[in-house]
Amino acid sequence: MMEITQKKIEELAPNADAAKNGRDLVKKNKFANLRISSEKNLIWGECAGSGKNPYYCSADYIEVSNPVFRCNCPSRQFPCKHAIGLLYAYEANNGAFSIADIPDDIISKREKIEKKQEKKEQEKESIKEKAEKPKKVNRAVLLKKNRRPAYRYRYSRKDTERYCTDRTFIY
Repeated sequence: MMEITQKKIEELAPNADAAKNGRDLVKKNKFANLRISSEKNLIWGECAGSGKNPYYCSADYIEVSNPVFRCNCPSRQFPCKHAIGLLYAYEANNGAFSIADIPDDIISKREKIEKKQEKKEQEKESIKEKAEKPKKVNRAVLLKKNRRPAYRYRYSRKDTERYCTDRTFIY
């Protein structure tokens, strides 16, 4: 169940102008076909914009702590003024929202998000499993490395020749 208050809407707004513009959309009655899911965790509607076609916006509260906002407007702000306006419309008059089935596109987007989350969980589990398993060691290579004299890979050939002849190093 989503709790939408003016304070929460202002916290979600990217800036004060977006919140103000969202309120103005509600005052001008720009929203139509307002719907709410039967589980009361998704609201959506149409908002009249500057073009001939309305913008379709929604607020998905499937995770109450992390709502997902969708809008087909060209705005780069997230959430846009239309999504903020939708929240203000619900806060002002939630009786204007009629109960309807969740649209197919939103269902598919929810499924896509769930698949991503499952994949992340599986990756975390596989990382834990890899960390728990002991590392495989190539014993033959390890023995070869341990047999090499230190001077072979620490110093140049000239230095090793010098060392082998007079047993002293000049740095």
